[in-house]
Amino acid sequence: MPLRGWRWTALGLLGKHGGNAARRRLAELERSQWLDPGAMEEYCRTQVARQLSFAARLVPFYQRRYGETESLSDYRPLTRLDLQSGFQELQSPLAQQRGAWKLSSSGSSGQVVTVLRDRQTQAWATACTWRGDCWGAPILPESRQLSLLSNVGNIVGSRRALSPLGTWLHNRYVLDAMRLTPQRVKELLERIAELRPQVLSGYPSVLLPVARIASSHGMLAPVLQKVIPTAESCSPEEAAELEQFFRVPVRQRYGSHEFSAMAHQCEAGRWHWHSEVIWPEVVRQDGSIGQSGRGSLLCTSLVNQSMPLIRYEIGDVVDLDSAACSCGRGLGSFSSIEGRTQEHVYCPDGSWISSHAFLAPLRSLPLLQFQLVQEMPDELLLRVVAQGPLEPRQAEWIQETYRQIHGGAFRLRIEQTDELERSPSGKLLRCINRLKRPELPSSSNSTT
Repeated sequence: MPLRGWRWTALGLLGKHGGNAARRRLAELERSQWLDPGAMEEYCRTQVARQLSFAARLVPFYQRRYGETESLSDYRPLTRLDLQSGFQELQSPLAQQRGAWKLSSSGSSGQVVTVLRDRQTQAWATACTWRGDCWGAPILPESRQLSLLSNVGNIVGSRRALSPLGTWLHNRYVLDAMRLTPQRVKELLERIAELRPQVLSGYPSVLLPVARIASSHGMLAPVLQKVIPTAESCSPEEAAELEQFFRVPVRQRYGSHEFSAMAHQCEAGRWHWHSEVIWPEVVRQDGSIGQSGRGSLLCTSLVNQSMPLIRYEIGDVVDLDSAACSCGRGLGSFSSIEGRTQEHVYCPDGSWISSHAFLAPLRSLPLLQFQLVQEMPDELLLRVVAQGPLEPRQAEWIQETYRQIHGGAFRLRIEQTDELERSPSGKLLRCINRLKRPELPSSSNSTT
């Protein structure tokens, strides 16, 4: 997948964004992804051992806690609180030597965290994004992308970063998709058609209302080659809805502030880790840690040596699956993302119910957006955004459907509104739980 033209010659000079190093990493990733699963796992285990050896010798945080051990099973999960309180100790001497810079999150997880990234790490992150974004559609890294944004800070920041020169170099545009109305959606679709991007990206909570409003008003989708929902979870049903309107493949990317691009969906629709840069594990329901099954995701960076994160607790619930994929790639995979561990309803009897159980049925109704809120142990609030008034029969159907899910444990209030609560980064918070989060099971050191 060659990077061609004057744009990429100029981009190669911008070292902080990956530059020529990212181009070299991309060439490596394009080759390594076709390794057979056994060879890929052997390569990754070698990289894990290398990173653990580095941490044991040069990173004070791990030296103080684990001494000279280089066994991953001895490391307990690294939390956001650890990252906040141990920020200085988690840095290696290479951070200063490589001119590493700070990246702070928006706090959408409930905690603001800061990590270090250097040019080498950024080159890998950029290359992973380029590689994964090209899966599932006949596009190249230099293909024009357009992002629909829903947050003032993101819009201002992106436009500042994407100056006229930056826009040309990255071939990426951003549009303000806040406060969607039929007229605004019409204007957005016309502007997209004028700019002629090959790829359209955005939060599902932005793309879905655009598609729903446009469909209900007889508007036509712009000509594209791929749609990429980002940052928020997008169910298979929602992806199918986007495909029906835009008439192109819809493939998602998965990432985090701490690790950047972590996984993409391939042509077959299966999720693949960027295994060359990340080692995933899960804390299972019984507290054991392993590379298969469902649980809270832990990730170890294989390339960031300025601030190595080992068994870092991302906070998302995933289902790791080692089944081979028809696309032929030897990269690790997983079958589903359930969202963050706090995106659950806490029942009075101490049990948890995933918010997806409550939100999935709502997709059969003509709603633009919806949000579940729990502020009391025995009451739920459902906020909905619709193009017209919610009909009584629809409200009754929701009440009955929810009773079947929670077994009468909660009262349900339904509130129709024009705006839903979002994180500082503009992500739609589909489930807001203001109760104290129950503790996860304590993890053991099993790595089976």
